[in-house]
Amino acid sequence: MAYLWEDGKMMRVRRALKEALFLLLLASVLSLTDFLVFRPLLSSSEEITLAEAKSLWEEGALFIDPRPLFSYAEGHIPGAFQCSPAEIEWKIEEIRRRVQGRKVIICCEDALCSQGKEMVELLKKEGMEGVRIFKGGFEEWREAGYPEEGGW
Repeated sequence: MAYLWEDGKMMRVRRALKEALFLLLLASVLSLTDFLVFRPLLSSSEEITLAEAKSLWEEGALFIDPRPLFSYAEGHIPGAFQCSPAEIEWKIEEIRRRVQGRKVIICCEDALCSQGKEMVELLKKEGMEGVRIFKGGFEEWREAGYPEEGGW
């Protein structure tokens, strides 16, 4: 067994290497889990940019904001309908009523928000086609200085 002396104390190199390997493996598993589970893959055709979001908003698209009510109340895109993934079951008829031929855009907080991606999948399961997600989210909208409602 190999030993390393430091300040009169014996450290086992083999144990240190095993621990380092374990941490590397753990980091790899967590990274893969994040990629496969927490960031469901969307085709690039489902994601839109800030410029596309602004244009679609001006054309009258329905924006759905899946953030919690308190975040929505602090500020949201004008006309956006608040509906979190947990509320979809009892708000789906209201969403259908509001859609009536309009394009549907999901606008979450930012590009890392998983609720937006979850909403796209839930609406697809409800039979809604062509639902898109504004990947920059409300954060990018606000930073661009575009109109917003709400706020304290």
